[in-house]
Amino acid sequence: MPAAASLGVTSRPDVTGRASSPRRCVLVVGMHRSGTSALTRILSLAGCDLPKTLMPAGKGNDPGHWESSAIADFNDALLESAGLSWFDWTGRHANWVRSPKIEEFRERALQLLQQEFGPSRLFVLKDPRVSLLLDFWLSVLDDAGIEVSIVMPTRNPLEVGESLSRRNGFAPELGHLLWLRYQLDAEVLSRGRSRCYTSYERLLESWARVLERLQERLDLALPRLSARLEDDVTDFLEGDLRHHARREDDVDKNPRLSVWLRTAFGVFERWSNNEEIASDYGTLDRIRTELDLAAPAFAKLVSHGLAASQLAEDRHRQVSALTVERDTLSDRLNDVRLQHEAAQVRYEALAEQLVRDQGDRAYEKG
Repeated sequence: MPAAASLGVTSRPDVTGRASSPRRCVLVVGMHRSGTSALTRILSLAGCDLPKTLMPAGKGNDPGHWESSAIADFNDALLESAGLSWFDWTGRHANWVRSPKIEEFRERALQLLQQEFGPSRLFVLKDPRVSLLLDFWLSVLDDAGIEVSIVMPTRNPLEVGESLSRRNGFAPELGHLLWLRYQLDAEVLSRGRSRCYTSYERLLESWARVLERLQERLDLALPRLSARLEDDVTDFLEGDLRHHARREDDVDKNPRLSVWLRTAFGVFERWSNNEEIASDYGTLDRIRTELDLAAPAFAKLVSHGLAASQLAEDRHRQVSALTVERDTLSDRLNDVRLQHEAAQVRYEALAEQLVRDQGDRAYEKG
């Protein structure tokens, strides 16, 4: 049976006799810590189905990730097949997409779509790793006969670097390199597709306008636009989702940051606030080419720095664990001391009572 048919995606007449519209996937693509989780949750509240196996909330993302843990694990394995990981900024080798192993992953991906979204006709798929694997996932969704609308949130790279430093112990500069790799790869791999850029800042400031923009640019009809949606989103956004706030000028006018970072951020900010401009493609292509050429020269240096950072983080965790254990033992010792003092008081009281009792008996005999 063809893959598309097995997923139940073939068009068929509805009750009015008209051909039904194809299934639609809203694909949220962006760098880690760029607001992909918040946007995905808002899209789900607006009527897009979430995956069946949701990743549990974790450190630095208490409200939840709103993505499939099964698909995230799959993407880790897919990156590993290319000799990469989610925190690798060096880029993929061109031969990877031509490997016969890719077909094995394609079959598994189709099965995962069925497992996680079933027959849903409007669902949201999000995993930051997709930014590095976007051509693979677009081809899989195309094979399944599913239309794709790509939403690409971006965030100030300084905020991303600080957030990754807090969550993963990465040096902020590594976060900046990752931001570049994710943004540049996702852009070129989705160029010419139905997509819309937005920003994390805009989402937090005016989520309703973001949804309006997405619907207009992507020809997307979200079913759950109502007063209740406003209440639900307001409740969701009540928590402090933005722990690191930096201004656009902190990037644009910062000579200590690379020209690559400043220029790319300027392009994506313009696209997020206004229209995508085709004349910017050449600028992004140049930055990506230069990044690719520079990667072999600096990859080992960055790798060693990351290893040292992770070692320091591991030792910090060990020290923290030992500190907690020491404090726990200290509390237990204090409890034992208090119990001993209480027992001593009871003993002395019993001894005094015994002396009094003996005195009373001696008096009675006399």
